[in-house]
Parts: sequence; structure tokens; C-alpha cells
Amino acid sequence: MNKHCCRIGILSRVLPCQNKPFGSQTLFLQTCFSSAERISVELAVHDPWKILNREEEEVEGIVFSRGKWIAKMVPFPLVLYDRYYSEISGFDQRLERIRDELGRKCMFVNPPEFSRIVTNKVEFSVKMQRYGFHSPVIYADRIVNEKELACLLTRHQAVVAKPVYGRMGRGIVRIEQDRIGTRNEYRVRTENREIRCSRPMEVAGILRHLAREQVMAVKDFMIQESIDIERIRNRWYDVRVLMQRTRPGSPDLTGMVIRVSNGTVTVPNLDQGGLVMDPEFCFGAMTENKSGMERMEKCRRICNALYLRFEEEYGDIGEIGFDLLIDRKDKIWILEINSKPGRWAFWRLASGFGLDGDRRRMYAETRMISIEKVMQYGRWLCEKSLNEKEN
Repeated sequence: MNKHCCRIGILSRVLPCQNKPFGSQTLFLQTCFSSAERISVELAVHDPWKILNREEEEVEGIVFSRGKWIAKMVPFPLVLYDRYYSEISGFDQRLERIRDELGRKCMFVNPPEFSRIVTNKVEFSVKMQRYGFHSPVIYADRIVNEKELACLLTRHQAVVAKPVYGRMGRGIVRIEQDRIGTRNEYRVRTENREIRCSRPMEVAGILRHLAREQVMAVKDFMIQESIDIERIRNRWYDVRVLMQRTRPGSPDLTGMVIRVSNGTVTVPNLDQGGLVMDPEFCFGAMTENKSGMERMEKCRRICNALYLRFEEEYGDIGEIGFDLLIDRKDKIWILEINSKPGRWAFWRLASGFGLDGDRRRMYAETRMISIEKVMQYGRWLCEKSLNEKEN
């Protein structure tokens, strides 16, 4: 296929900075250009607000050439790879409308409707229950009052309060009820401290204060089932899995890592000081009767099944990042999935953290492959789009 026929656009926020015009995504997007060049794909980065209403054959874009970012007019893309993150903490109605309108003009690597569903944790939980996958139950789609909270804790002993839309591990609170003699005591674990309370009213007040700190309303939070998570040296951890495809068929497991909390918080998020570890090593050390590879394969099968289930409903999907929990009974839970998965964990493992040279090189290669697969899948979508127009 002619390079100029295969046009992929990346949607991203553009910052007024010459060296890093896309903030923390700059290096990632730079690598996308290197991968696109190798497979003869024409690539450009676009601000979605600037290309929406352009009817011309050419639109504003930014390309990486000879070590520099250059703004220029480029042909309208056939396929869009969405890496645009909203600044609004909740549902960004205006941005979603733009994605829908762009979806009528060209294809997306991940369909906007799919991305919208998985971003909202309440809707995602409902979807998981309907699909029949293990996922924490949502008890309430808002911060409840003290009476409702007391009833939930009496019934479940522990719950988790968190934002409906992700905020990089911030705003997550674990609430536990302990029986001390004849009275109840409540333990509230936030991302950086632990608070003990004697009454549900105090706990509810802490949650409302947290919402104000995050500049969010009580309706922007939800109350979720607490899972008795297996731990590594008394630290919470989760499993991150990246599944991708390059064309029709079963998706591939690109990479898997373990994120471990820093010991003072309950959230194993890298932005909150967490660590990233090699799953084969961790699972092998933690399981006496099972090898690390067996547990990794179990995670892969669950992710593969859910990937295919989503495609039955939403059509072709290019990549999904899965966030899994494993409880003390070895049951695997799907906590959430990400339609814009990052590669930061692969880079961290490639940089060291006690791994030998071969493992570090493997993770560096995994990061590169994860970007190349997006470009290959985008190229296949371009071919599909052109064939549909010809027919």
C-alpha cells in the first residue's frame, strides 16, 4: 500500500512547549513515529478540537521529523488513535460528542463507545456482572450518608470509596469496621494516611471532605465491594495485562507486570510511589504448588475471553489494558480496564529493579512491540477503510 494512502492520526493534548509538546506522552508519541516510518505509515498528531469541523482535505497536524516537532497541514486521517485525556474529572460531554462526530468520519483504533463504557466504573461493573466475569460489586454510585454507610459496613465489614472516573490512584479510600469489645471502631485508609473513628458520622464526614479536596461532588464517587487481596510482604498489589491485536483473529498477550503499593498506601499505583515487578518471579516466589507461568496463563485466558466478549458487542478493538486483583483464595477479579493503556511499567522494568540483562532487554523490547502493534493494527484498519470505500 502507498504510504500516503495509510494515514493515522493520534489525538493528544498539545502544550505550548517546543521540546515536550505533549507532556509526559512526548517520548511515547516520538516512538510511534519511528514505528510508523518502518511500516510505511503516514502519521500526525492532532488536537481534536482543531480537526473536528474541517471539511478540507488537509487539517492541522504535528509531525516528528529529523529530531524536531513540526506543525504543518496534513491529509485528513483514515484512522484515529485516541490518546487525549480530559481535564474534567467526570464525564466530559463535549469531548465525547467530538469523538462521536469524528467516528462518523474515520475509524478509531478503539471504538469511542467502548472507551466510554469502560471509563465509567459504575457502568463497567454492571457490564462485568452481565458478562459473567468476577468484578467488585458497586454498592452505591455516590458517597452515602452515615446511616447507609453503617448498614454497608455491618453487612460487609469493609468497603472501598473511589471516584467513578479514574484519577491516577488518587481519591481511593478503604473503610474497615473492627469490633472492639462491645463497640465498633472504623479504620479509614486514604492514599497517604490512616484515620481511626468511633462513629459512622465521622467516616462520612471524611469522605465528603475528601471529595472537596479533589474538587469533586459526592455523586462523582462510588462505594465498591472490598476484595480480600493477596499481598506481597504485606503490601497490596495488582496485575496489569496488555492485550493487543494487529489484524482479525485472537488477540495477543503483549506484556504483563505486577504493581506493588509502597507500603503506606492501599493503592498499587506508580504515581503514588508504587513499584513494578516481574510477574514470573513474583508468582513463582509466592505460590508453593503452582508455577508462576501457570498463574500468568490463567490471567491471560481471562483477559482473552473478556477481550473477545467486548468485540462481540463493540466491533474490532486494537488494545486493552486489564487491571486484575487476586484474592487469598486464588480467585482472579477484573478491577477495571483501560482503553488508553500506558507503557510506563515496561520502561521501569527495562531500566533495572534487580532484573538481569536478558529480562531488562525483554521488557525494553516489549515496550517497542506494544507501540509497533498499534501502528500495524492502524495500517490494517486503513486497508479495511479503503476497501469499504471502493466497494
